[in-house]
Amino acid sequence: EGAWIGEIGEDDDDDSADEGGKMDEDRDDRGIHVAAIEEDEEDMEDKKERKYLVDIQKIDAHWLQRELGKIFPDPNKCIATEKEILSILPIKDLQQCENRLVQVLQYENFEFTKMLLKNRLKILYCTQLGQAQTEEEKNAVLEDMRQTPEAQPVLEELDRASKKRDRERD
Repeated sequence: EGAWIGEIGEDDDDDSADEGGKMDEDRDDRGIHVAAIEEDEEDMEDKKERKYLVDIQKIDAHWLQRELGKIFPDPNKCIATEKEILSILPIKDLQQCENRLVQVLQYENFEFTKMLLKNRLKILYCTQLGQAQTEEEKNAVLEDMRQTPEAQPVLEELDRASKKRDRERD
């Protein structure tokens, strides 16, 4: 292993003289392959991250209920679980939030729990906005978001999504 590192770092003239420059070409190939592997690993990481991201435009008043319907066949269980989850998502301590979600959803639904945690405030606020019955209720949710520093990225994403919708309408 150490020989490779020394070989790549050295720039001896005898290497290229012995092999007519072939050694330098090999080095270039190795560099390209290494870069390709690193990119593949980065792509894998990106895919893992994206797997847990939820498009803000998909989250409405009943998104969480629909997702829970994939786990629990009983609609009443879905509604009760949704209420419980919505009471857990505001917990600021992520570890405590995760522990409570695992208690509610059970360990076999850990992938769903991870997705909820990654999109915690997005799901919380978009569900509240969707369930708001009046303009006053909606404004109260938006004001709560403005007062919560962690909610700023959600506000910005909502803003971008509404601008995108407006452009698509035109």
